[in-house]
Amino acid sequence: VINISSGRASIERLTSGNLPPTVSIPYSVSKVALNIMTLEMAKAESKITFYLANPGHCSTAFNEYKGKKDSLLGAEVAANLAFGDYRSGFWHNDEGSMHMMPW
Repeated sequence: VINISSGRASIERLTSGNLPPTVSIPYSVSKVALNIMTLEMAKAESKITFYLANPGHCSTAFNEYKGKKDSLLGAEVAANLAFGDYRSGFWHNDEGSMHMMPW
């Protein structure tokens, strides 16, 4: 299972000052909740692999095309998780290289 999360759901990044203030508090809160839900589902269904994918700040209609990343590049993280060999976790694709996100 691949759930689409956000860098806004990284408590470590939020509390360390590595992110500017959010434009949408409800969006950030919903992504944190998604991360927790995914962790709980992974505990309940141990035979299923669960991933969280952070596509990055993509240019979409949702943000009036203000994102810095092309949405096709943002989709690479989910495609890599679907077809690769990765352990469960919170992932992002940075310039073609997959990395775990800090929780």
